[in-house]
Amino acid sequence: MRDLYELESRVIYKIPLGHGKFALVDKDDVMFLCRWNWRLDNGYAVRDECAGSKKKIILMHRIVLEKKLGHSDFEIAHHENGDRADNHSDNLQATTT
Repeated sequence: MRDLYELESRVIYKIPLGHGKFALVDKDDVMFLCRWNWRLDNGYAVRDECAGSKKKIILMHRIVLEKKLGHSDFEIAHHENGDRADNHSDNLQATTT
């Protein structure tokens, strides 16, 4: 099962990415995100989605930020603390360049 811990008086959940690594997410996002198996790719939490013979990489931080903003009209999802696997919503900011 998913671990949790307190970060700056907030409960943050850990979603395993394999090889002892994990992504950090908020309580509001953990149940939705843990439906899939995630892995680490270049520091990011990602999952693969297949449609026929095509494979698409889904980035966890974009899912979290889209949910937070209510739209996907952003080019870049910036991790404020520089940790690409830290996907709690306060750590993610949308930018256009």
